[in-house]
Amino acid sequence: MSASGRGNQPQPYQSQGNAIFFIVFNLLGAVFVLTLFVSVFMRNYTEQTGVAFFTADQRTWLELRKLLRQIAPSKRPSTKTASKWRGRAYRIAVKKRGKWSRFITFVLTLHLILLVLEFSPEVKAWEETRDWLFLAFTVVYIANIIIRIVGLTWKRFRKSSWDLYSIVSVAGTVITTLLQLSNFQRHLYGQVRNLFLVSIALLIIPRNNQLDQLFKTAAASLTTIGNLLATWFVLFLVYAIALTQTFGLTRFGSMESGNLNFRNVPKALILLFRMSCGEGWNNIMEDFATIKWPACNTSNYFYESDCGSTPWARALFISWNILSMYIFVSLFVSLIFESFSYVYQRSSGLSFVSREEIRRFKEAWATYDPEGTGYISKEKFPRLLGELSGVFEMRIYDGDHTVHRILDHCGVDVRGMDHPPPGVIEGVNIAKLNQRLASIDVPKIREKRRLMELFFQEIMVSADVDRGINFTSCLMILAHYKIISDGKSLKLDEYLRRRARLQRVEESVERRVVRGFFDTMYWHKKFRSRNNFRESARMVNIPQFAVPEIFIDGDVISPLDTSFPPDVLPKEGTSGNYSPQNQQNMEGLRRRNDSISVHGGSPARSGASSVNVSPQLSPHRPSHSFSSGNFNNDGPTDWMDEDPFADGRSPAGSHGGSPRRSPARSRANSNVDEIFNTGGRSRAASSVEDRQRQDVLDVFGNSAWGESIRRSFTLRRHGTRGRGGGGGGSSGGGHDHR
Repeated sequence: MSASGRGNQPQPYQSQGNAIFFIVFNLLGAVFVLTLFVSVFMRNYTEQTGVAFFTADQRTWLELRKLLRQIAPSKRPSTKTASKWRGRAYRIAVKKRGKWSRFITFVLTLHLILLVLEFSPEVKAWEETRDWLFLAFTVVYIANIIIRIVGLTWKRFRKSSWDLYSIVSVAGTVITTLLQLSNFQRHLYGQVRNLFLVSIALLIIPRNNQLDQLFKTAAASLTTIGNLLATWFVLFLVYAIALTQTFGLTRFGSMESGNLNFRNVPKALILLFRMSCGEGWNNIMEDFATIKWPACNTSNYFYESDCGSTPWARALFISWNILSMYIFVSLFVSLIFESFSYVYQRSSGLSFVSREEIRRFKEAWATYDPEGTGYISKEKFPRLLGELSGVFEMRIYDGDHTVHRILDHCGVDVRGMDHPPPGVIEGVNIAKLNQRLASIDVPKIREKRRLMELFFQEIMVSADVDRGINFTSCLMILAHYKIISDGKSLKLDEYLRRRARLQRVEESVERRVVRGFFDTMYWHKKFRSRNNFRESARMVNIPQFAVPEIFIDGDVISPLDTSFPPDVLPKEGTSGNYSPQNQQNMEGLRRRNDSISVHGGSPARSGASSVNVSPQLSPHRPSHSFSSGNFNNDGPTDWMDEDPFADGRSPAGSHGGSPRRSPARSRANSNVDEIFNTGGRSRAASSVEDRQRQDVLDVFGNSAWGESIRRSFTLRRHGTRGRGGGGGGSSGGGHDHR
């Protein structure tokens, strides 16, 4: 711009038009070409990582997966041990839209405004006012920390990085503020206090959804960023060592000083970082390349020379400029762009999963996992599904098709009406109900039911055997069913793995359907069989009851009465008494249609010729057996003579085991055998029964209960527990009395 022509001295601003060449070169070389250089690296980097080939849906799932993996379950204080004030502190701490939360946000905003209003020189009164305001704000921050620690407990409080950061910032602010107000080395502690005050202003970040999302995405990408920074730091070390070995003894030029030099590695690292930003790197290179004799001491011995080296300076500085300032800076920009550019796109999956949706899911989970372990049992999971709402809601019938909505729409108030209106049953309008049910999209409901079956079974398959269902796994599976489409959002390898997993889940669902079908058939058959058994038992089967044995008391039939048929008279040689009064009783007994007869030792239903005979009531079974209706007389004389305690067991106060016989039994011994052999009707003489009572007995004998009694009739044998009956009994021989 100072050129004035050939052979003329330069003049300032003589040729201002020449400046256009410098402007064009800077635009083309420093801006356009450099941007192309960065974009080429960004494209190559994204192609290497595969991000360049992702669709919008695949990017959605990539970023959403990072977000969901960072979410942790919340912990609630125990309702059994927590006091009232602790529960209130918990509610204040967890409410993100409550009055206290808004108040803290307002205080942080005022804090930020006071930091902006600092100027120099300040009025002393204003400076002191700001100090006291900051101290008041600090007291509010301390109260907020105490409330959160009490409500959340320290175990949960320390899990939040922002909460730990707030403790450090607020504690440092309190200490430095008190030191400054005491005028103890005011200037030194004032600078430290200002740093802590600025750090408190960062606490407004988690209270803003966009800023919080930005930092969460940065945290999710921290691993990749850390790997790049580690590689870059290795390059820093290599060049710092190389420049220290080459120019560690070179004298300073115009651009070097006590801090800007290559005397040691730490100072070399600082200077390399400055040159990576492009600040004066060419001037520093010229200093180390142009320092030559006589401006320096030259010698063949390395440690005695302080001159620079043009070849080494050009090679090291230019290569460092290309590698660090262009390549690594471009890679770092590419990584940041990849990690954060998708956060603010409206089409991203993060726009569907807001902080409010995640907060509602955490609250529903905390209902069944109050300790925040991250696991719930399989039995609690169906109840968790009923608590979910919003984007994570998983139901078959939703919206207007829920039971409550349908009843509200079809309900009719029938209170105070004697008779409900036509078409109204139990307060429900049937016509409206049918119309509402007809509006349900049946194929859509079936599809929802199918997805619900798959979702539930996939949750059960992914659950831990001992601990139950995992918090993060549940969120991931819900995202597959409610937010993304597997065919559009997954990469090929992920999609294939997903299809294989769903195939196993579908097979499990089909097995459950088949197993349920056979279980239904089994229980249906068992239910039918049970019902049939009850019906048959009610109509056919006769209840069986154990009845006491009946013994005959009083006089027996006498052979002198000629009104009895010969076949029922006692045999010759037997003893017994007979009176005409007994004839009337026996005639009454003959008219009974049902009786108990003994055939083979077991009672059976018989006709008019049957005999009503009952064995003696005794605490043991008699030892006699029957065969074809006859007693075996090889044993004792008769079963009526058998003593109840003949086996040696006597009641309290009895000694010995001798038989005891009553007079009635002695007189009946000779007649009872004939009675059983002939099958005739006989009954011991007793008082005359009333005819009406006899009719009642007849009716009872013809009923099912009488049949049951006859079937339950048993003859007890001495020394055995089996029922007396059958042909040749086991006691056919003699029987000894003990």
